[in-house]
Amino acid sequence: MPGVAVDAGRAAAATALTLAACQRRDEPFARAVFDAGVVPRAALPFCAILEVSRPERHGHRRRLPGWVQGILDDTAASYLGDAPAGRFRDLADPLAVLERGDPVDRPLPPMFAPVGTRDPLLDDTRRLERALVARGVPCEARYYPGGIHAFHAFVWQPQARRCWRDALAFLDRHVR
Repeated sequence: MPGVAVDAGRAAAATALTLAACQRRDEPFARAVFDAGVVPRAALPFCAILEVSRPERHGHRRRLPGWVQGILDDTAASYLGDAPAGRFRDLADPLAVLERGDPVDRPLPPMFAPVGTRDPLLDDTRRLERALVARGVPCEARYYPGGIHAFHAFVWQPQARRCWRDALAFLDRHVR
């Protein structure tokens, strides 16, 4: 599997999938992923929400407009559904798993984590970078000044094109 690249809520799923491929876990889907023995050679959680179960935390550093907080709350509700709290919901918060330092059975792949500095999810990328560095996992967190959430989708803007060049260069270095 060459790599995994997605956006926001799906970035949590891709990061959880990467963890499941590298860490023996109890969740049935994670066990199946681990048993398949396929590990991504790279992961690219773009503009990631990596602790889905606590959407309110995004408004702690600075007050968010109500509609933004509403989107984050709705994302968490739809992502989690009626899953009970506890260990079987752990992978909804892959960042918390990484920060806890749970051991892995296979090395985690290098990660490229781009985010704009005006993205309400900025802190998740900062935390991801710290958690991966603490584990000795290669991480290229890139912070694009003034970038809003999903700024990279606006490919006509120079900053978006730079982000994609950076991502492709990362893949070129890690996926051959």
